[in-house]
Amino acid sequence: MEQKTGLEGTVRLAPDRVSVDGQSVILLCASLFYFRIPRGLWRERMEQLKAYGYNAIDVYFPWNHHERTPGVWDFPGSGMRKLSCGSPKKSGYGL
Repeated sequence: MEQKTGLEGTVRLAPDRVSVDGQSVILLCASLFYFRIPRGLWRERMEQLKAYGYNAIDVYFPWNHHERTPGVWDFPGSGMRKLSCGSPKKSGYGL
C-alpha cells in the first residue's frame, strides 16, 4: 500500500517494512493523551518525545469526553484544530 501524505512525501506499507520516500524506517510511536495534558504543555511534550527518539504520535480521542450528548460534539478551546492540522509537522518536530 502506498500513500502520498502531502507533507513529507510517500509512505509505503509492505508486509516486511514501512518506508518513507523510499527509505525503510522503524516507527517508534508514543501515545499523547492531549485531554490529560494542559494545552500549554503540548509543545514541551512533543519536544520531549522527539528528543527521546520517537518519530510518531498515537492520539486517542475520548469520544465520551467530546460527545456528552448523542450527536453533539464539543471541542471548546482544546486546540484540536491545531493538533489535527499538523502542528507537530509545521513546528518542525518531524513527528
